[in-house]
Amino acid sequence: MGNLLFFSMFVPLGAYFSIDSLQNSSQNKKTSNQVLTLGTLAILLQVAFMYIFTAILKMRTDVWQSGKAIYHSLSLCQCVTPFGEYLLQFKQILEFLTSVVLYFELIGPFLMFMPILNGQIRLILIILFFILQVGFGATLTICLFPWASVVAILPFLPPYFWDSVLKKVRVEERWTHFISSFQKRIFSNPILEKILLFQPNITINTLKPSAFTNVIVSFFLLLIFWWNLSPLDPRYTLPPQLSTLGNTFRLIQNWAMFAPPGTRVVWIVIPGELKNGKTVDILQNGKDVSWDKPKSPTLYYKNQRWLSLLATSISPGRASSLVPPITNYFCKDWNKKHIGEAQVTEVEFYVVYQNILENYELSDPEKLFIWKQACLPKN
Repeated sequence: MGNLLFFSMFVPLGAYFSIDSLQNSSQNKKTSNQVLTLGTLAILLQVAFMYIFTAILKMRTDVWQSGKAIYHSLSLCQCVTPFGEYLLQFKQILEFLTSVVLYFELIGPFLMFMPILNGQIRLILIILFFILQVGFGATLTICLFPWASVVAILPFLPPYFWDSVLKKVRVEERWTHFISSFQKRIFSNPILEKILLFQPNITINTLKPSAFTNVIVSFFLLLIFWWNLSPLDPRYTLPPQLSTLGNTFRLIQNWAMFAPPGTRVVWIVIPGELKNGKTVDILQNGKDVSWDKPKSPTLYYKNQRWLSLLATSISPGRASSLVPPITNYFCKDWNKKHIGEAQVTEVEFYVVYQNILENYELSDPEKLFIWKQACLPKN
């Protein structure tokens, strides 16, 4: 979403459905319902790059070629939903969906730019992309990614959608009425009007970008294209200076999610020893310690933020800096809520994993000790 917001700076977002458009006294106001600039092209290509390059990265892995990728993703991901867990029993359907998702992500963006029947094709594809992202959101808890992707595809809506559908529901008329009422109620005070710099008649003409703007957009468009080529071949590695520039503007091009999905089911267990000698699972609010795979990973963790933090804590190079303060937090939080013999004296942090075998079965759980944290001073 940050990438789209960056390129939106070079798009005339204020031309319609904005206070600016209602205040525009220019004779060039609304001369056309269609805008084609390098800025609009950049937004469309950014969305297309996301799908095309993630598909190319997936095609380079055996698990996607074999049709097992979605099964692996739902099995391995700690963010799988109960519905995603339910789908794991339909292995043949998941193999079919793996091929559908892979080739749709690769071919769909190209069809968006078809010169023939472009409006009709775009509308159908937008519906299909919407279904794709709803599927992601229904099976995986991956924050706002599916819904941000739905918003990202909206710029592909064909002109006749805005000209016909929105006209029928009188969106522009209602928007104008709303803003007019807003102006009368909020800006009736002349002092407030001056403070908010509200001008009833201004001249704007943002539909034609300057040559300098086109140069800037062209540069960053080439930058993100080069960045997307980098994972495909070492010869296209982005120079450090350009990488730093791209990171500065948050134009990160990393579409390797689930490419490949991995080969292990991973979860976290944090056993704690109480003063009375009993060992409980601190992460599970004092339940008995179990090393078995959680039935529902998304319900296993307190919320999405805890899931993200704990998943990050066991990523390569992060355990030494994140796990100690996390276990220290659990110590303090537990002992603040418990007294006497129910207080915890020490906690341990384990990563438990199972490997996915060729026949869709899982290996026996294996424990990996990460850290031990003393919670109370020794007598």
